[in-house]
Parts: sequence; structure tokens; C-alpha cells
Amino acid sequence: MLQQLFLSANEKTSMCRLVVVWGLGIAAALSPFISGYAACLPDDLVGVLSQQHPGWKVVGLGDLRVDDQAILRRFRLDECPGVAKGRFNGRDDAYAVTLFDRRGGLKQVLLVLTPSTASGVTHVDLISPPERVDVLSVVSRAPPGNFSGVDGSQVRIRNDSIKFETLEAGSLVYYFDGRSYRSMQISE
Repeated sequence: MLQQLFLSANEKTSMCRLVVVWGLGIAAALSPFISGYAACLPDDLVGVLSQQHPGWKVVGLGDLRVDDQAILRRFRLDECPGVAKGRFNGRDDAYAVTLFDRRGGLKQVLLVLTPSTASGVTHVDLISPPERVDVLSVVSRAPPGNFSGVDGSQVRIRNDSIKFETLEAGSLVYYFDGRSYRSMQISE
């Protein structure tokens, strides 16, 4: 009976190999998201992205044009160009994430992920649906303040907002108005 409670050395080795292989399989499945971005996104959000957007990748410095990479490096904004953390709804920490996919032409999407709360559910807002692009955009957090649109409109944003920018081409600011996300083009 006591022999049945303990694993032999060979059985322990086999179990360890199984755990290592299983762990490598999980890491390989998530690798398009976590390669270089583990510090940018919590593990649970990496899992949500890999399930909801298989084959899509978080925009990284190496995915951008060479001149865009140089601009980001010059201003020390090169660590996580596809991820911005902020309190976009004014209450909860959230992550704005730019994903892209090259299958069938270059496409990108902008999401806001609010990590799971007591309910255990991560809330995902689709901010900018998948669209074909020639050049990838980067995302950053903009602090609360007054913004002017290229059309002359003005808005006072009380929370963090999301700056979604195609470098040297134009940018939008996305902000939460209490009910939903709105956008304003702030440069061309």
C-alpha cells in the first residue's frame, strides 16, 4: 500500500517531462503575444487576446517602419508601442492594445481590455474595428485635458484617453464619455 503512494524515480521523471512539454505548448500558443511584451500586458490579458484574436499580434517596435522606430527610440517611447495603460473610464485600470494581422493584407484593430474584477470576467471594448492599413499605428495614454480637433471642435476630457497615431501622418484621440468611447481627429 505504501508503495502505491510514492512515485518511482522513472515515474517522477516522466511526470516532469509531461509538465515541461505541456508548459512549452502553452508558451508556444501564446508566443505571438508575449514575445517581448510580457512586461506590457498581464498574463490573463495575453490569454484573452490569444483566444479572441488568434493569429493577431501586438504591435511591437520591430513591426513598424524603420523611420517610425527611430522616432520612438529618440523619444524613449519604444518599449511597448502597441500597449498603453490608463484609467480610460475614470475608474478602472485598463489597457489599450493595437493588434495586427498580415494574413490577406495588413489589418489592425484597437481594443481596450479591462482586467477581470471580482466577477472574473475581462471586459473587452472594440474601439476601432479591423481595417486594412498601409502602415501600423501606435497607441499611448494621453492625460486628461482640453483637445482640439482638426475640424475646429473642442472637447474637455476628464479621464485618461487613448492617442492612436500613425506616425508622421495623423492621430486620433479616443475618450470615454461616460457611456461609450468617442473619437476626435487631432492631427493630420
